[in-house]
Amino acid sequence: MVSLLSIYFIGAILFLLLLGLITLFVKIERPIRFMVIISIILFIPLLVIYVVSTSWTTTPETRVPNLVGLTESQAQKVAGALGLKVSVVQKTFEKNVPADQIISQRPETGRSVKKGRNISLVVSIGKRKVFVPNLVGKDYSQIEVVLDEVGLQIGDARRVVSQEFASNTIMSQHPSTGTEVIVGTQVSVTVCHNPDEEFEDENEGTEEAESEE
Repeated sequence: MVSLLSIYFIGAILFLLLLGLITLFVKIERPIRFMVIISIILFIPLLVIYVVSTSWTTTPETRVPNLVGLTESQAQKVAGALGLKVSVVQKTFEKNVPADQIISQRPETGRSVKKGRNISLVVSIGKRKVFVPNLVGKDYSQIEVVLDEVGLQIGDARRVVSQEFASNTIMSQHPSTGTEVIVGTQVSVTVCHNPDEEFEDENEGTEEAESEE
């Protein structure tokens, strides 16, 4: 129908050009009025053909399916079966939605759209991950601030007697430095307990008290 419309339109233009040439060589009373009447006669069928062709070629509609919770490949199959397309427009961290699953869509579920319409998807990449900082050598009182800056928490703290470090110094940690973990993960530490150092501190305190007396 569209090709027929094109042919008719071209034919009408050529016919008008031919009439224009004829009016140059043939004496016609009121040539402008004559051309206007002929133009109207020619373009009325053109308008009718256009209206009919657009009504016949109207794209069928369908309902938007629910794609939330599906993976991108699953969404492509579901949407494709209804003559629709999908595209991922954003990927974002989402702690409550597993990685690769669809969080939201637009247009929303249930809307009536024409076939061939694209559905925009937002897909989860799971929980945000960070790298575990180095805690070894730091005082136990400092590590809460260090972990909080990257979204991690203090886990179990095991005290071990050792003379290698000062008391309350972190000797080791788990997970180790540089490990990629999910935000909110607890980091367990081994804390040094140095009795000799504490004994020296007590002696210093006693000596100071005696000297004051």
